[in-house]
Amino acid sequence: MRYALASCASLGAVALAALVVLAGAGSAHSGAPVWSLPVLMSRLDGARVVIGSWSRRVQPATTLCSGTGPGRMWGGQRHWRHFVCTWTVFEGVGVDRDVAFRVHTVAPRRFVITSAHFGTS
Repeated sequence: MRYALASCASLGAVALAALVVLAGAGSAHSGAPVWSLPVLMSRLDGARVVIGSWSRRVQPATTLCSGTGPGRMWGGQRHWRHFVCTWTVFEGVGVDRDVAFRVHTVAPRRFVITSAHFGTS
């Protein structure tokens, strides 16, 4: 009997923790602005991406981004708070590598780049 009560208590704690995490994730960026893809690309132009000791400035001409989630639609364009991007970096002769990263809007002209890594996935 004691085991069954402990099990129920730990399941309740896990459910409560999951609820808190999920509630926090949904509201974490609720006040952040939403941007269209053209706005994102203009903001990314020249932004620095750092991976370990490697660091370069984003070149929109070789960067592909898409919004995550359903976004919002107005003015004939969809707008998002979060984006995933792949940037093909050309250094010297030919393709050097792909860099994937996430972008999170935080203010009308500010954003944060996270999860930057080499490769596309």
